[in-house]
Amino acid sequence: MIPHEILKKYIMNGVRFLYESYDHKKALEEMKQINSTANGFQRYVLGDIPLEIKKNHIVWRTGKLWELHFNKNGEMSVFKIGRFPPYVKTFYLDDFGIKVKLMIFKSDDKHDLIGQGLAVEETL
Repeated sequence: MIPHEILKKYIMNGVRFLYESYDHKKALEEMKQINSTANGFQRYVLGDIPLEIKKNHIVWRTGKLWELHFNKNGEMSVFKIGRFPPYVKTFYLDDFGIKVKLMIFKSDDKHDLIGQGLAVEETL
């Protein structure tokens, strides 16, 4: 996990993020296949994609921070990250380094976050 103060410094400098998402079209297609082989029994409601199917279609996308929420102690707690406002995803502090990675230049990596696998190298 990236320490709170280090993360805050990078966010204030306007870094981009690499975040875990899923391919909605492929997941929806898998749901349709499951439903068509269920012999008339509709296993899933289309549009409500279960986590087990989303995990089969994970993709990594780049995005920026759209919203940041703070807890009652004034610490960052909820992050809305994505490409465009209708497609933002919600992440929490514990997700950084696992489901969300900072995109930073090698020259700005003073804490060796790239070497630790908590960030990825930004390219122009």
